[in-house]
Amino acid sequence: MKVRLSLHFPASVQMSQPYNQSALILILLLFTFALISGCDPTSSDEPEQEPDDQNQQYDPGVPDDYSDISHIDNFSSWGHYNVHDPSMIKYDDYYYIFSTDVFFGGGGVDEDDPRRDPKIPIRKSDDLVDWQPIGHVFDEMPGDVIDFMREIQPDYRPLAVWAPFIKQVGDEFRLYYSVPANNDLQTAYLGLATSPHPEGPWENQGLVLATYDGDEHNGIDPALMIDRATGRHWLFHGSWQAGIFVVEVDPETGFRLDEQDKGEIVATRPLSNGSAAMEGAEVLYRPENDMYYMFVTYDWLMEPYNVRVGRAEQPQGPYLDMFGKNLADHTNNYPKITAQYRFSGHYGWKGVGHTGLLNDDGDYYLASNGRLGGPSPNEHLMLLHLRRIFWTDDGWPILSPQRYAGVPQIDLQSEDVHGRWEYISLNETFSKNDPLFITLSSDGTVNNNSNSTWNFDGTDLILNLEGRESFTAKVIRGWDWENDRVTLLFSGLSSDGIGQWGKKSD
Repeated sequence: MKVRLSLHFPASVQMSQPYNQSALILILLLFTFALISGCDPTSSDEPEQEPDDQNQQYDPGVPDDYSDISHIDNFSSWGHYNVHDPSMIKYDDYYYIFSTDVFFGGGGVDEDDPRRDPKIPIRKSDDLVDWQPIGHVFDEMPGDVIDFMREIQPDYRPLAVWAPFIKQVGDEFRLYYSVPANNDLQTAYLGLATSPHPEGPWENQGLVLATYDGDEHNGIDPALMIDRATGRHWLFHGSWQAGIFVVEVDPETGFRLDEQDKGEIVATRPLSNGSAAMEGAEVLYRPENDMYYMFVTYDWLMEPYNVRVGRAEQPQGPYLDMFGKNLADHTNNYPKITAQYRFSGHYGWKGVGHTGLLNDDGDYYLASNGRLGGPSPNEHLMLLHLRRIFWTDDGWPILSPQRYAGVPQIDLQSEDVHGRWEYISLNETFSKNDPLFITLSSDGTVNNNSNSTWNFDGTDLILNLEGRESFTAKVIRGWDWENDRVTLLFSGLSSDGIGQWGKKSD
């Protein structure tokens, strides 16, 4: 424990006076005795350390358990909370996130409470760290959505607007959104709203695409990509029923060029029980290598959610994974860049998927939802996970192991990476990936084992661990959310396309 002693005396106390010198000595002795007597040597094996300035500066101050503010009356405090299926955009000097309407614990009110009407929440930030809810896209579910649904389900109840996607087209902002029927994910309404500004006002433009029971796929999880070479607009949609489809839309209106066209398949998986088990596709253009990257999320949203990536030379595909396999060929694809995980001292995270992507002038970010792992306060607590995207030398995305907190990057030296690390390989999908503790010794060995080595050139860390394949990782500074401090991190890919994460723990 560090102690700062600051004594203030009135101006009338002159240190040249002998009796005041004696009084000062007596006060200091008494104060020192009180400090010694007040210390409990059994309270901790290690001395408590006061946070340094940088730890105070970058601490996001976002507790994981928000159950005490989960009532819907606390909406203005849900900056990182109740976030699912985020879509992200930057306009002027601000960032915006649009997301699915979700409420932990139902927001503390009944389903028929008007405060739970599906409206699409909007969050705003000037630094990607501090997020403030600022309102909603709609005041209530658009009437034409309800009319459409009640022609199919007379007792339809407006319970959810799912997975909105935001895109600026010229001076207009276009927000695609999807509404599933009650207990029927095959039947869906995919709509469009427009606005001159991300904060609104928003005007609903109506139905873009509908799917029905018996259709090959479902019209949810929309995302738009514009071809940089041709200016053509491509709308992605679909999920579990058959996979991801893409259809061309009119750049002037945002609606389909051909009203009968529901698109062509661009990504799917081997069907199991009639399901392709993938959703939430979004495409990112990377000008550094003139490629389009499709991020898709595999499996069930609670535990095994995990993100895979393919890339293409044009928005409509074909998208190939890092082994040259077509994402549309009913295969499982790689790289796999998220999965459920746990660093020490924490419950861990699961459900890390359904991505929102942003290129902020060459800095790339991925937003997703994350659920607390178990045993935890509640696995239905949903938080925003926003991470930096980095790139391997051959152009594949890798993610920071930790959420973004604005920690700046600095030049690193070999001695900076010496020490103890927690290392996670994201191999497992249906169980949590726990850390392995390794020590990078100053002699270039790992755990003082001459058969395990490391090398760092200021950017790339090459790890060769005995019994495992070697891999190359990017080393970065970031925020240690488990221990509330700035630390070093690494992220890379194994040769079989599995994300490799590390966090320095000393």
